[in-house]
Amino acid sequence: MTTPTEGAEHPLAPWARLLRARIMMEGDAALAAEEVAPLTELDWAGRDDARDLQAAAWVEAGEVERAEPLLRALLAESSASSARASVALPLAQLLAQRDEVDAKVEAIRLLRRVATRAPLSSAAREAEERLPALLAALPPERRRDLREPTPEEAFARAEALSSAMRWDDAEAAFHEVAQRAEDDGLQCQARYQEGRAIYYRRQRGRAAQHLAVVARDCAQEEVRAWSRYLAGKAYAASGDHELARQQYGLLEEQTPGHSLADDARYRGALLLGEDGDEDAMVERLRTLPSTYPGGDMHGHARFMLAWRARRAGQREEALAHLEGALAEGTQEDREDLHGRAAYWRAVLLLELERPDEAREAWTELVETHPLSYYAQQALVRLSELSPAAAESARARWGSRGDASITFAWREDFDTPAFGRALALLEVGAIEEAKQELAYVRERSNAADDELRWVEASLYDRAGAYPEAVYLTRRFLDAFLTAPPTDDHYARWRIAYPRAYADVIERAAQDRPVPAELIFAI
Repeated sequence: MTTPTEGAEHPLAPWARLLRARIMMEGDAALAAEEVAPLTELDWAGRDDARDLQAAAWVEAGEVERAEPLLRALLAESSASSARASVALPLAQLLAQRDEVDAKVEAIRLLRRVATRAPLSSAAREAEERLPALLAALPPERRRDLREPTPEEAFARAEALSSAMRWDDAEAAFHEVAQRAEDDGLQCQARYQEGRAIYYRRQRGRAAQHLAVVARDCAQEEVRAWSRYLAGKAYAASGDHELARQQYGLLEEQTPGHSLADDARYRGALLLGEDGDEDAMVERLRTLPSTYPGGDMHGHARFMLAWRARRAGQREEALAHLEGALAEGTQEDREDLHGRAAYWRAVLLLELERPDEAREAWTELVETHPLSYYAQQALVRLSELSPAAAESARARWGSRGDASITFAWREDFDTPAFGRALALLEVGAIEEAKQELAYVRERSNAADDELRWVEASLYDRAGAYPEAVYLTRRFLDAFLTAPPTDDHYARWRIAYPRAYADVIERAAQDRPVPAELIFAI
């Protein structure tokens, strides 16, 4: 049996005690409740886990008067959108044992919460298995009212299926809600989500028709705007540009204040261009920034205007569009777009016989967006102008540092939670370490990006590469603007790890294939 490590000050002591209590649950629930009790009084990352376990132990031990208040408190602290199975199931178990009808009804509601919020989980299967017996114990009139989930519960289930990208199941579930819902708002939400599920099933024609009807029938701005937008995309993907433009136009007309209105203007304009109406396309793109001054498509519109102008031989006009985009903001929000406007500005400068300015622009791009696709293209262009220019630009990155990373001392490092996180990472307990590091961050007096980098570097050192990559590339992508040299190299290596390097390099030695090619694949 697992026992707590010697010494109360050992960082792993609380987690070891929690694990010991879980193991004790298999034999003596009352003893497990006693074992975990001190952990519920501590202010630490595992306190809620300890409280959950204590409540479950009291239920198993028959300590109803102690278990129920704690379970209700835990449930009240939970988000209404969560299943909270570790609390809802034992509370339902207690209530089901009572003779009162209201207690059994409450137990059914709790089981439905689990079954609908987490429908693909083992907890949901357990809840579904318990429901028939509870329903059978109710008077007939109450049983009739509760024999199936409410429309709101069914909607929650459908949302969970959608979040899990179970599109076939989600479509059927939302359709059922739409058929049953008496509330117009819920019905419209369900019909929109049904159409969205059809769209992501790649049944574009059917999705377009469904969503267009939803947008026509539903007055809710959010539902109407998204239905029009997805209907437009679906019609466009089906090749029906006229109907797609119609949906985009109706979105602008009916919901002009929605954040999707400028997206609709942009997509509709591109379809005009694809269909040969260049003048109409240019006019709609040209007026997009002034029509939607708070929109986020200005940079995209200006880039497309520049692209069309260059193709028409109007290089000065194209250059003006790109410089306007760079001055206001390019909105190049994807990794593959970083540096696009700057790259094509330099191309235009070269075509306008301004090679010194083009060289300077490409060199600046290499420095400000290192290792991006467009920076690599800029290096190629520089080498065509002059190998020395390319080498000079590359030299601005500096020399590669080593893979180590250091951080200035901060108070967070001296907290017990940080010490526990380190100890947990040393033994490979990644999930528990994540809880402790989240606890550190939530209580830090200076929770900044550097603290997140500390977290990412610890995951990387522990071999938890998915956690490190997710954190750096989702929340800390400012590192992409500095080259992977000197001390900054370590940050790039954390975000783009050479995972399984030993295995890959051994495999490359046994075959006539470069290790770099295997890494790339």
